[in-house]
Amino acid sequence: AYGYSKLANMYYIRELQKILDDKGVNNVLGISLHPGGVRTDLADPYFDKPWKKYLLKPVIAIGLYPLLWLIMKSTSEGAQTSLYACFEDKNKLAKGQYYADCQEDKGIKDYCRDMKQTRRLWEKSEEMLGIKFDI
Repeated sequence: AYGYSKLANMYYIRELQKILDDKGVNNVLGISLHPGGVRTDLADPYFDKPWKKYLLKPVIAIGLYPLLWLIMKSTSEGAQTSLYACFEDKNKLAKGQYYADCQEDKGIKDYCRDMKQTRRLWEKSEEMLGIKFDI
């Protein structure tokens, strides 16, 4: 589900940027980004049952956390790409593109750039919500 949500985010931004460009709106720039793997407490709700909390979590803490600590980013490090996108000169950012590690990620798959799918998702969202986005 996470991967599909990232793909949908990329599709929405690409379609929004296309609509803005087609309407001549030049003072808005849309990008999507990935903060990277960040060490957070996001998985804590998973440990809701006593056996998970008292048996599984300690095993993971001993076996996996040291490795995760080495390969995952701190919350400050994870925020860098978002901060970069906010404060970088907008003329240096590529409209409608995907950023990771404070730079445009040019290695994304071709299906992430499929403009037919971006339009399809946009229209399906309008249909499901029963509204027309007036931009």
